[in-house]
Amino acid sequence: MKKIMIAVIILLLTVVLIVKVQQNNKTNTSISQISQDKKEVLQLKTKTVFINGSQHVGNTVRMGNELLENVPHDQLNLIDYKIGFLGQNLSDDEFSTFIETIKQADTLVIGTPVYWHSMSATLKNFIERSSELTRDNPLRGKKLYFFMQGANPTEISKESTVYIIERFANQLGLELRATATDNTELEKMKTKLESE
Repeated sequence: MKKIMIAVIILLLTVVLIVKVQQNNKTNTSISQISQDKKEVLQLKTKTVFINGSQHVGNTVRMGNELLENVPHDQLNLIDYKIGFLGQNLSDDEFSTFIETIKQADTLVIGTPVYWHSMSATLKNFIERSSELTRDNPLRGKKLYFFMQGANPTEISKESTVYIIERFANQLGLELRATATDNTELEKMKTKLESE
């Protein structure tokens, strides 16, 4: 009887072990599949790219489309890319894919809403990750236009956000052509973009 009980216990432990191994293999498969689902580098159709730091629809997208209505451009939405935080090592991180895509452009137009008195978290994260590009920087020399929009951003919000963009441009060697924090500045930016 004892031998039968020991055999049953060994059999149960073996079944549990097999189930655990199968579950682990399924988990590894899904991690591998996620890695393989990374975006491909998109081929831009134009030399101007609108980098949307907001949702797919809303005021930032509307303003970006109005700003660029007479300028052929591509639009990339930061929220469509899995870009980990500075220092994270994600197997499916798409920061390099995003950079490889935008490096095809000559002109970058970045738009962001004002959330909690500053730029969107997706844009801030992109800027922080871009600090990794100081060596062999593929964005150096590109023209940069920046606009922000919000219901009623404070002067401090405007000043601090523009300051970050100025520092970002300076560090990466981008040519900051214009910033807009209100409709008057946005109209001037539109004229400047259309004349280039």
